[in-house]
Amino acid sequence: MVAALVPAFVVVNGLVAMARSARGRLEQEWAARGARDLAAGRASAAADDYYAAQAYARDHGRYRLDLARALIAAGRSSEARAELETLWIDAPGSGVVNLELARIAKNEGDLDDAARYYHAAIDGSWESNPAAARHGGRLELAQLFVERGLLPQADAELTILLADPPVDPRAAALAGRVAFSRGDYRTAAAQLRAAGPLDRGLGAMLDVATRALALDPDARGITSRERVRRVARLFSIALEASRRCESPAAAAMRERLEAAAPNVTERTLSRDPDASDATLELLTAAASVVQSACPAVGADDRAMALVVQRPRL
Repeated sequence: MVAALVPAFVVVNGLVAMARSARGRLEQEWAARGARDLAAGRASAAADDYYAAQAYARDHGRYRLDLARALIAAGRSSEARAELETLWIDAPGSGVVNLELARIAKNEGDLDDAARYYHAAIDGSWESNPAAARHGGRLELAQLFVERGLLPQADAELTILLADPPVDPRAAALAGRVAFSRGDYRTAAAQLRAAGPLDRGLGAMLDVATRALALDPDARGITSRERVRRVARLFSIALEASRRCESPAAAAMRERLEAAAPNVTERTLSRDPDASDATLELLTAAASVVQSACPAVGADDRAMALVVQRPRL
């Protein structure tokens, strides 16, 4: 009987081995197809491919992360979250899992969860190139804060990103945008220059920031004569902007500027210490009216408006 059973066991073991080999081939084929579909932009098809690969795999979690990424790309966030949360239960300190969960929360508009997962990703473990991975996660978080208008929080993350050389052009450009939005044109210009080659929008921002610095009458360290010169230059720019604006809404303000023009020269402003402040008050009102009627298109016009409308101490 024993002798008769041995061949049977051999046959069964052979069949099992063949079945496992076949499942292994199918697993690899579906996984490879998933990678190809995802690379080609067919995210939903890739997700289905990975589902099949996962079904054939002996380790059902082997393709869970790839599947989650395909589901995210396909816009199937609830399915992706389920896969990632399963991974998170087993490895709550995984940097890559927390990063993907952060991206889902960001896309769904959940700022608190997104920030929590981003910080967990930054502090988490990474199998390869952890410094670059943490840096990238922090940059994404800073961008999210900027998008939500949370500039102090963005500043905190950007300060860490820019603390160590070499300078990341993406972080420097974002820091420049943040500084520009809060009226710190000196920092904005410095960070934008550090960012290196800029696209058209950031290049225009650098141009305006540079001009605003040159026009600022309240800049530290300038002489009273230089302040007068800058006020006169600001008035000249505002007057020309009002003359180009043909909207009836700006007519009254244009008349006020024309009437004031003979008395707004470097010589007359130098004689009256209070005249510069009065001129700046007029320019603040003029910029608001003219900008509303005819939005600025030139760099000088934009710089002038930013300078005169900035709150003064």
